[in-house]
Amino acid sequence: MDVPGIVESALSGEEIAAEVSLGGENALYVTPTRTLIYQSEGFLSDESVDEYPHDAQRMTVKEGRRKTRISLEYSLDGTEEFTVPSNATDDVLHPVLAGVLNASGVTDADETVTRTFRLDELTLVITSARLVKHVGSAVWDEDYEEYHFADVTGLDFEDGSVATQLVLTVDGRPERMKVSNDRAAEVKEYLQRSLFSYYGVNSLDALNEAVAPEEDEEADEPAAVDFGEGVDPLDAGNTVQPDEGEEPVEPGPPAEQPVEDQPADAGTAQGNEPVQPPAGQTQTRADQPAVDQTEEPVEQPGQAQSTRRSQPPQRTEPSHEEQTGQQRDDVDEVTETVDETSQEELASMVEETVGDGQDAAGSAESTTQQTGATQTDETAAEDDATDEEPDTDEDDESLSDSKFAEAGFQPATAAGDEELRERIEALESKVEHQNELLQRQHDLLQQLVDELSRGR
Repeated sequence: MDVPGIVESALSGEEIAAEVSLGGENALYVTPTRTLIYQSEGFLSDESVDEYPHDAQRMTVKEGRRKTRISLEYSLDGTEEFTVPSNATDDVLHPVLAGVLNASGVTDADETVTRTFRLDELTLVITSARLVKHVGSAVWDEDYEEYHFADVTGLDFEDGSVATQLVLTVDGRPERMKVSNDRAAEVKEYLQRSLFSYYGVNSLDALNEAVAPEEDEEADEPAAVDFGEGVDPLDAGNTVQPDEGEEPVEPGPPAEQPVEDQPADAGTAQGNEPVQPPAGQTQTRADQPAVDQTEEPVEQPGQAQSTRRSQPPQRTEPSHEEQTGQQRDDVDEVTETVDETSQEELASMVEETVGDGQDAAGSAESTTQQTGATQTDETAAEDDATDEEPDTDEDDESLSDSKFAEAGFQPATAAGDEELRERIEALESKVEHQNELLQRQHDLLQQLVDELSRGR
């Protein structure tokens, strides 16, 4: 390599890494730390050497029809520029950019820059150990990305009608880079060559096999489910799901168990159909004491002992006073929350309370009708017994009264309904008073808003 004396003096013992001819005797010399541009002697100038350090933070290339301007931006010294012929742009860019990457610590000292591609605003630099990508108007700055070959887990190419996508998988994450088809073959060749050399393979399939992540040979065994000791499986067939507000219904015992050991029925919600017990079992309401089923019923004339045992006992229903007492408790709770409830909620509560009162009255009437029907049936049975044995009238009448009293039935009275009606009227008056207070507050707020608007 014939190096001019002025360049030899400027090298100060550094080795020349690359030399690019710029036409005539002019040349560009690249060292590990600097770029030297030699200008030969001309008619109007003497020979000269210009130095451009590689510790730049940004490198920009602007091409023209005849000249290409390369700018190097430094943190302290500002920006320095030099021009080269347009036909030598790629030859100059490759060694200069390699020197900048090495000086900036992007590549290692023993790392070789294989090829540099400038594709519009995409710059790809392929080295012997990594792929450096930069996107932007500049060829390189600190906003770059690099992919080490040691972290590559796959390589693929997706061909298209206009462009080809390079799919480089790094640590299981695919990185896609789109390259136009006129440069795709060259980029593909140099990238594969660098990866093949790094992993010591000679085909794409061998490369993907070599870089594929190792799979765990031992399949993950599902963890055994341990419920501990003493956990019994759920028996959905014997579990009765109660309605909201009811006590849970326990599964009934077998038919051969005595009646005393059977659990009490949770009862039925007001206005709903009762839950039918299994055959041979009886249930009572949970909120009332269960009727002792072990006592033998009083024998009636003309009836056999087996017939009395086969008849199911009568179901007990809540008395009218208990239903009225429950409604009173509901009204008390509503009255305590009047001051904290909005107008719409108060109106809704009034409707619900009135509806509950109507349901209670309907339930009382239904209870009275059922009692009357029961009395009618018993009277008919007594008449039949009287026809056979006329001397047992007084016994039958006392028996009917005792059964009616044991069942918990009491005659319906209008006193409870009257007191409930008075409470509802008092609640309505409080609602009206609350509405008046809300209307007054609304008028005062509106007056205050009007005065503030006039004040402005």
